Amino acid sequence: MATVLGGREAEIMEALWRESPASVSQMHQALSRRQKVAYTTIMTIMSRMAQKGLLARTRSGNAYLYSPAISKEDFQRQVVEGVVDSLMEGFTQPAMSYFMERLSRQDETILEELERLIQMRRPPKQEP
Repeated sequence: MATVLGGREAEIMEALWRESPASVSQMHQALSRRQKVAYTTIMTIMSRMAQKGLLARTRSGNAYLYSPAISKEDFQRQVVEGVVDSLMEGFTQPAMSYFMERLSRQDETILEELERLIQMRRPPKQEP
């Protein structure tokens, strides 16, 4: 997650996907257990994440409560789609070649699953 988001942003998203909503104060306490971090840093990061559309916030008394604006699964899917779309637009052949090479280094069942998916998407052959 930290390769897509900044390290602190990833920590905040992971924490909020586990338990939300949370205030800046709650997030500061949770994150400060691992490493010292300023309250204002967490506040700034969370505000920016809300501006980016990653977090939703609602007012609760004098504070805001934050929660993820997108599920972890949807976020991961969007990241993968963006990366793959970008690669396929400019580097189709090398991307596909590497993808197949990478899959072949893993479990044989992954290649079998890929083959099954390809067959499902091919239109049926028409008899002459």
